[in-house]
Amino acid sequence: MSITNFIPTVWSGNILFRLYKAYVFANLANRDYEGEIKNFGDVVKITQIGKVTVRDYTRNVDLVSPDELSDAQRELKIDQAKYFNFQVDDVDKAQVKPQLIQGASQEASMAMADVVDQYLAGLITDASLRPYLNAAVATNSLNIQDIIVEIGKQMDNNNIPKANRFMVVPPWFSAKLTTARLHQLTVDSSLYSTGFLTNALGFNFYQSNNVLNDGTNYQIAAGVLNKSYTFADQILELVAYRPEKRFADAMKGLHVYGGKLLRPDMTACVDLSEAAES
Repeated sequence: MSITNFIPTVWSGNILFRLYKAYVFANLANRDYEGEIKNFGDVVKITQIGKVTVRDYTRNVDLVSPDELSDAQRELKIDQAKYFNFQVDDVDKAQVKPQLIQGASQEASMAMADVVDQYLAGLITDASLRPYLNAAVATNSLNIQDIIVEIGKQMDNNNIPKANRFMVVPPWFSAKLTTARLHQLTVDSSLYSTGFLTNALGFNFYQSNNVLNDGTNYQIAAGVLNKSYTFADQILELVAYRPEKRFADAMKGLHVYGGKLLRPDMTACVDLSEAAES
């Protein structure tokens, strides 16, 4: 194998690092259960504690019997598996081949990150809070601020924490933010690495082409960082090899993952469509 010092754990770590940089939805999720992944098909049991009752205290009066805490278990299923498999022919100069394979692994990371974010974007349909449920609201620069304020108000009414609220929006929504002067149009490296756009009206906005849509109506996710989603992934297998019927070096990898809208009660699914500027 002409890949210099091929060590699977090092290459796996490098690919995961590049995955993390390319994620949008996955970077908004907690990774609390990632260490429990061993194989595809694993199921992680997540226990959520129920509400605790707060009562008035009266001096010299016995306390009531302690509450029996109820719990609810949810499952994080590692039920997604994707692989990549590429080769570099021996005719390529030996000194260039490791760089080509490094570049190919980076491309594989970006492609896998895109697939993962599409998967996580689709989980928004489980959200409990559904502003504008009856019809997608036509959105332009004149009403975009009112829409964001209304989403924030409905989250407030449902006691969703104000800290670290996020919204993941498509590029056209980002353009409306700029037209409405809620977002300064700049070339920002964070947009290209993490999707982060701006902070406005109590939300951190992130841009993604993977927002769930049918081409016209978009189901935008609004939630709380590290609370709404949970996500776990691993590169289970990474193998460098020589294909039997080729004079080439090759690499194949197996990426397994799973996600969950862990707190639907803290998450809103907002139905919007793009409207022309008047």
